[in-house]
Amino acid sequence: MRIGLLALFSIAIAPAWAQNSDLGFLLGVSPLKAQSTLSGGTISSTVDANVQLDYSIQLKETAVGAFYLELPLAGVFHESSRVGPNIVSSDRAIIFFTPGVRWKLWVHSRVSFYAALGGGLASFGANVSTVGPDITSVSRWSNGPALDFGGGIDFRLTRLLSLRCEGRDYVTRANAGGFSGAHHAAVDVGVGFHF
Repeated sequence: MRIGLLALFSIAIAPAWAQNSDLGFLLGVSPLKAQSTLSGGTISSTVDANVQLDYSIQLKETAVGAFYLELPLAGVFHESSRVGPNIVSSDRAIIFFTPGVRWKLWVHSRVSFYAALGGGLASFGANVSTVGPDITSVSRWSNGPALDFGGGIDFRLTRLLSLRCEGRDYVTRANAGGFSGAHHAAVDVGVGFHF
């Protein structure tokens, strides 16, 4: 109990220790494949939406760059429907929480490149409905480990606001949660708020 309270207190006051913090909000695309097997057939479609909220705390700054602790929360979403011999509706999502580190390299006073690496948890969700000879409704959630790595570029517009573009790959167990493969790539664009 005391360790939990100490950890909660440390997280709550961590921004006060930091020389600089930022909050990023990014949107993009995630070219993932989702698969469902219904009545002996397979339906494949592409996941095409991604959102990421990323809070980062600067731990160390040097003349060439800065080292951050980052707490990214990301989600990839897929929705599909098919009307034919059977009517199918499918909603799928993966939520990632992969705390890690980020190294930012200063290129110019307003431009920096960064690389990130983290590990944590992936939560897979699926809601599949079929209307046909056999009426089916399936809803399930499962969890598993995840690793993420990626990089991006940050264009500082003002002291408090920047534009970001990044690519990130989330790695899970192969075929976890009905998503084929182990790599779940995302390409995002968004803004960073610095304080």
